[in-house]
Amino acid sequence: MKMTILQKYVFKSMVSTLLVSLVVFSFILCVGNILKDVLTLMVNESVDVTSVLSLILLAMPYALSFGLPLAMLATTILVLGRLSADSEVNAARACGVSLYRFILPILMLSVLVSFISIYINSYLAPNCRFFIRKFIVNVGLTQPSVLLEEGRLISEIPGYRIFIDKKDPKKNQIENVYLWILNDKGKPIQSIRAKHGIISADHARQKMFIQLFEVRMDSRDPENPLDPGKIRTGIYAKRYPLDLDLKYLLTDKAEGRDLKQTSSWNLLAEAEELKAEGIHPTPLLVEIQKRFSMGVACFAFTLVGIPLSIKTHRRETTVGILMAFVLAVVYYLLVIVA
Repeated sequence: MKMTILQKYVFKSMVSTLLVSLVVFSFILCVGNILKDVLTLMVNESVDVTSVLSLILLAMPYALSFGLPLAMLATTILVLGRLSADSEVNAARACGVSLYRFILPILMLSVLVSFISIYINSYLAPNCRFFIRKFIVNVGLTQPSVLLEEGRLISEIPGYRIFIDKKDPKKNQIENVYLWILNDKGKPIQSIRAKHGIISADHARQKMFIQLFEVRMDSRDPENPLDPGKIRTGIYAKRYPLDLDLKYLLTDKAEGRDLKQTSSWNLLAEAEELKAEGIHPTPLLVEIQKRFSMGVACFAFTLVGIPLSIKTHRRETTVGILMAFVLAVVYYLLVIVA
């Protein structure tokens, strides 16, 4: 069906406003998502400006997965709000143009953006998140302190959970270290507390070494780690060396990635394998469903924004963006709770 002059006008207004909104929201989300890692790398002088720009570009798809629905909602409210405030919607209806024909270009654009968003959420964003992790691990093999973030439980290294209170990147020293060694089922079989330690790395062997000092350990039974009666406490050591293999984090194979770094197609294949083994793949299906819902949110937000913008009759940009932001925050909070 060929577009009328009015529909072309609405469509062009939507596209131009969407591009501006997308640039603004994606930049804000990208900066908030990657700024901490970039600042850490730049402070440690671990990477050059080109590498930092590459890291920001890799973070863009993940920012777009959140920015596209928000931008689509803001665009709908801004464009239709302005047209409604200028009485252009009422004028079109008075001339015999139905509301459906008037908003048809908006619906077509939202469907197109939804398909793009589903592709980004299902394939592009997970792979870019994996490449970000791979980039940071490679940097960490030359600057080991990059891999150990202070004040956060580090769970990316297979078989370990690590928490560091403070670190000195220039001296590669860490203080107040809490470390848990896990078995194949992810249960802790040994907990370690150390006052301080020294970290180093071997880029060729893709390994990180941690020398812990003034160490206290609690050991559990490997066969039954949850049995409190089999916990050995009070083990003390002046020095405790750790050899952490990082090859698993650098492999391009699917088994070297977590759920958020695996494409939806690979998650579906893994889900079928688990079903064949008699295991229900609930976490995988939830992750796939979440990505699909994030993509379809572009269309859903448009359906919400159309009546809202027509009823409010507001043409102010600030008000439109504020309304879009509030609705998006409520939606994302519901997704997180769910």
